[in-house]
Amino acid sequence: MRNPVKKFVDPLEMLASDHETVKLLFEQCEQAGPGMKRRLLTQEIFKNLELHATLEEEVFYPAIQRHLSYEEGAVVRDAFREHRQIKDLIRQLEAMDDEDAAFSSKMAALREEVQTHAEKEEQRIFPLAERSLPMNDVAFAMDKRRFQLMVQKPAPSVVAMLAFGLVAAGFLMFMFGRRRESWR
Repeated sequence: MRNPVKKFVDPLEMLASDHETVKLLFEQCEQAGPGMKRRLLTQEIFKNLELHATLEEEVFYPAIQRHLSYEEGAVVRDAFREHRQIKDLIRQLEAMDDEDAAFSSKMAALREEVQTHAEKEEQRIFPLAERSLPMNDVAFAMDKRRFQLMVQKPAPSVVAMLAFGLVAAGFLMFMFGRRRESWR
């Protein structure tokens, strides 16, 4: 279990926590059959991956590249390439129906690509970052950017929860109105 506070002051903990979250979402998605639950989980995965990749591409990778030689920077260049492959798979999945026979295999390919990328990152990039990055500064920049992105595009589960809350409130108002009429 990761320290929940440390992920706000350590960019490596933050990114590793994102990796764990997406891994759990993939497991839940794999267990869900076609339908609304799987669509919501899929959207949640895509949103988390988009947010994570943006933080890495805009803040983390540039920060670490400033401290690496050209040769050491190859691992970061590979990570950018892997992000492009992951984004391509996401675009393909977004164009598919979750009931399509190829959807599950394409989702499994995305999961494998993401897990391989996360492992490489934790094994190769994180050690380079530990030795060279001003962790507090990078964590602050990543927290700030994460907040900006989350405000701009709330996660699908947040939208679903709000929609559910509105439907529930409407239902309660309807039932309360019917009950009041029966009292007359």
